[in-house]
Amino acid sequence: MTSKWNFFNKFILLFFLFLIPIVYLYSNSHRNTMALLKEQITNYNLNQLSFLVNEIDTNAGKLATFPIMLNQDPDIREFQSYFLSSKLLDLDQIDMIQRVETKLVLQSTSSVWPNELSLYSTSLDLLISTNTMNNKQAFLKEVMTHGQGWNFIDKGKKRAVFSYTLFDPFHKAGGTEETDFILEMQFPASNIEHLLNRYKVEDGNQDPFFYSPSSGSDSILYNGSSDRGKVRALIADISIPQNREKGELTHTLDDKKYKVFYVKSKQLGWYLVDYIPEAEVLGPIIKNRDIFYSSTGLLMLLVIVAITFIYRQVKLPIQQLVYAVNRIKNGDFSYRISIRPKSEFRFLLERYNYMAMQIEQLIENVYKEKIHSREAVLKQLQSQINPHFLYNCLAYINSMAKLQDHDAVIAMSYHLSKYYRKTTRVENQTIPLQEELDLVHSYLEIYKLRMNRLEYRIDIPDAMRRLSIPRLILQPVVENAIIHGIEQKKNSSMLRIRGEIEGGICLIHVEEDGFGLTDDEMERLAEKLRAPLNEEMGCGLWNVHQRLIIKYGESSGLTFSRSELGGLHVVIRWDEPGES
Repeated sequence: MTSKWNFFNKFILLFFLFLIPIVYLYSNSHRNTMALLKEQITNYNLNQLSFLVNEIDTNAGKLATFPIMLNQDPDIREFQSYFLSSKLLDLDQIDMIQRVETKLVLQSTSSVWPNELSLYSTSLDLLISTNTMNNKQAFLKEVMTHGQGWNFIDKGKKRAVFSYTLFDPFHKAGGTEETDFILEMQFPASNIEHLLNRYKVEDGNQDPFFYSPSSGSDSILYNGSSDRGKVRALIADISIPQNREKGELTHTLDDKKYKVFYVKSKQLGWYLVDYIPEAEVLGPIIKNRDIFYSSTGLLMLLVIVAITFIYRQVKLPIQQLVYAVNRIKNGDFSYRISIRPKSEFRFLLERYNYMAMQIEQLIENVYKEKIHSREAVLKQLQSQINPHFLYNCLAYINSMAKLQDHDAVIAMSYHLSKYYRKTTRVENQTIPLQEELDLVHSYLEIYKLRMNRLEYRIDIPDAMRRLSIPRLILQPVVENAIIHGIEQKKNSSMLRIRGEIEGGICLIHVEEDGFGLTDDEMERLAEKLRAPLNEEMGCGLWNVHQRLIIKYGESSGLTFSRSELGGLHVVIRWDEPGES
């Protein structure tokens, strides 16, 4: 026996003394620090962007309420009811228009963001706006193109605006026939650009921009000192999930990794986006990561040295043992391991050699018993078939005797005696296929005495006729085809038997023109052949299938399909001698 502190105990202790503190210290520190820093950076940037988006949404939402509030104003509602009876306005109409203009101006100046309010009456064909430069035709073309709600309009010459349009009553873009009047609020995009500039001044490392994914690179608002080329390249590559309100992405641009943060404006549907180089914010943690990797590399070097040291002490004996076990797996029970005098595995290897010797003796005894048992099973399965066939023949003779058909009785007796002269020779469990075909021929001739309409054709190559097969392999299949196929259909009469050899596989096809079976019925029949024999199932096909498996292996047996003749197609399959 080995001592308490043997080599394995010492090695395990040494390994864990190095492994546990180093791996735990660096992996835990690196993982926690990286996760914490990334979380803090993400939260900080998203909070900053959310604060700015909230300010944009607050102001934009307030401006969006202006058309709604004006729509409920009594003067505006009264203005809607005016219709021109002539090209000239009366004093009341002029006074109403002035009051409406005053309402628009007061409403527009109540917001900290510069904005414009416009009102168009379809009945008067009149446009009233806080911007006296607005053109009626340009206004109508613009609102009819973009429709109701929020829109972004690029008017050229670095002048872009966000507009909120209200039709009363509501009508889709494209015409004013069913609309009484149109209210529109516009604010310049420079309001948002000023906020972006203020955000960048407060945190100089940022480069925020306002962006609409649905419009591509044509809808971008930059801060005053933005790197526009980098922003456009970034937008061309990233894909912001449309179903997320905010989040972060990692993107590589010009071989440099960036953290991209985004928050969606609920009012405008745009995204406020900011990006920062990952290396700038993760520099300290990356350095810590490098230390971790260096320490891990050193640890691996120590492990390699330890493995090299124990190779001759542990690895070689284990290799010998594995090689010996594989020899046993491959059936070589005579192999023995040579043992070195001072090996720590001496006891184990000696026990292995003793075990291999006992297994070798046991396998030889079991193998002999298995051979005898398999021979007995084959004889028992064959013995089940002969009484079954004899019962059918005697039943036929009994029926013919009752009908006083002496010629049929004599013919049946002749063929039956011829059949049993061959089947009672149990000393040979295998016979040439030709002898089995002779039995089938006798059986079919017997059956033709009962059923004059029966026709059959046997087409077996000469090469197959000389092959040896177990007794009574084909006859039960033919009997099943007649009883369950041809007999069940009045106009059925054809039975076809043919053989072939394909790639070392012998196949005998038995087909008839009866009713056949459905796919489900064929599947259930195949399952019964694989199951143990029971009282509810006939033994004919089951015995044939099981004897083929015992004789030739699991790939042999019976298979079922539909026949070209219309009935069931049974295939008897086994390996050609020399192939199994």
